[in-house]
Amino acid sequence: MTAKNTANLASLRHELKSGDLVFFQGIAADSVLIRDITGGSWSHCAMIIKGDDIGYSDHELLLFESSVTPGKDIGHNGKAGSEKAGVMLVNFDQRMEDYAKSKEYSAFGIRQLDPAQAGKADVNKLKAFALNQNIRNSVYPAEHLVAAGHFVARELENEQFTEYTVAKIKSEVRGDVISKLPDGELKQIIEKTIEAAQDNIDHTAQDKISHSHAITSHYFCSELIADALMHMGIMHIGNAAGSSPSDLSDDVESPLDTFYLDIKHLPGDLVGA
Repeated sequence: MTAKNTANLASLRHELKSGDLVFFQGIAADSVLIRDITGGSWSHCAMIIKGDDIGYSDHELLLFESSVTPGKDIGHNGKAGSEKAGVMLVNFDQRMEDYAKSKEYSAFGIRQLDPAQAGKADVNKLKAFALNQNIRNSVYPAEHLVAAGHFVARELENEQFTEYTVAKIKSEVRGDVISKLPDGELKQIIEKTIEAAQDNIDHTAQDKISHSHAITSHYFCSELIADALMHMGIMHIGNAAGSSPSDLSDDVESPLDTFYLDIKHLPGDLVGA
């Protein structure tokens, strides 16, 4: 990228709509590990959903995300419930304020749907996906599972998996958490990840709700958002588990560029240009 597009949240807020994406650049150790694992500028991503679009008229804007940081999930009654981690729908303004106050993020970014393409996004299917209880019960995986899942999913592009994936993960991941794992433990992680990833490959977004496998359902942040984009008809890939925050941003050229504008970068305190 050349010069960054910069903005402040106040100037963008009235333009935000369902399907817009939010990116986070973390500075904590786990965020740096994820950036090392997946590459790119961002360690976390989420999606904006307008309350009216999913029947939650008491909430103007919601943030749909999978996070290790607990938040007050908006339940099926449209009321904020108890705090939980994993997949959640939370009040956008409060969540962004909490993230800014945490000082764990050095920058934020918002990628808006191109107004000329927004009509192609199926908001009704997004609603069904975001309100599905199986999806909302999904947990956020540990960082080592994120790493294994990311590389296994990339190896499964052709629905194939070979033994060298263990060595490949250890050689390509810079994080000590992965490189020091015993091969036996890493193989078990990979086996579970294959089951989750294969579930994505075996079915299309049009005829299923993802993660119907027997093991505890888990979603890394960008995996959740990629799956949501598949349901909306914006993203067409075989396996959402292979997506990283970078893949959904403008760090790299991708099919999403047809539907989305470049990221507008926000300061870490969300104030100013």
